[in-house]
Amino acid sequence: MGYPVPPGGANPPSPWDATDAAYASARILCANGSKTGTSQGLYGAIYSYNHADWYVREVLAQARLSATAQPSGPGANVDGPSNAIVKAALTQFGVPYVWGGGTITASPAEASTAVV
Repeated sequence: MGYPVPPGGANPPSPWDATDAAYASARILCANGSKTGTSQGLYGAIYSYNHADWYVREVLAQARLSATAQPSGPGANVDGPSNAIVKAALTQFGVPYVWGGGTITASPAEASTAVV
C-alpha cells in the first residue's frame, strides 16, 4: 500500500499491538480516501472501514465534537468535553483490550482492525 509500519510496534506487526493497530487503521483510511482532505473522501474512507452509514455518521459526529473540544492541561477548562474523554480513557489503564467485544482470546478474524 505504500504506508510503512513505523517503529514501536510488534515485530512482526500484530493486530493485538496498539501501535500496529493504530497505524494500520490510519493506513487503511488514507488508502481509501481520507488523505484527500475532502468530506466525500473522509466519508468514503470510514465507510470502507465499516459498511454502515449510521457508523460513518456517528464517527464524523464524534470527530466534530472532538474538534470543538476545549483544550486540556494546566489552567484549561477542566469541565470541557476533551477532559471528559481523557478522564474516561484514564479509567481504562491496565484493562486488557477485548478485540471485537468478545474475549481476550478472540481470533484475529474478530479484530476490528487488520494489519496490512
